[in-house]
Amino acid sequence: MAAAIRERRILSLTYAGVERQLFVPLALYVSESGRLMVDGYEIQRKRVRWRNLDIESARDVRQTDHTYSFISGPTPIGKTYRQGTAVIVGAKLE
Repeated sequence: MAAAIRERRILSLTYAGVERQLFVPLALYVSESGRLMVDGYEIQRKRVRWRNLDIESARDVRQTDHTYSFISGPTPIGKTYRQGTAVIVGAKLE
């Protein structure tokens, strides 16, 4: 997961019984309860939403050939990540 964040790589994964989807990992951290977590964007067909994902719930994690880049400007998560938000281009489920 750390390598995917460093390389700005989009992942393909499943978790908690949800069908395979794309995930854009942005921040890896340990929660207050001691759980290893990753913050990022979950991409489900036509919907993109912010997710705090418990890494232990992630299954069959695969790196894709797709990457993302940061842009500046308004973002719904601006209070948490002041560097901006991610732009995902040309990503699709494998």
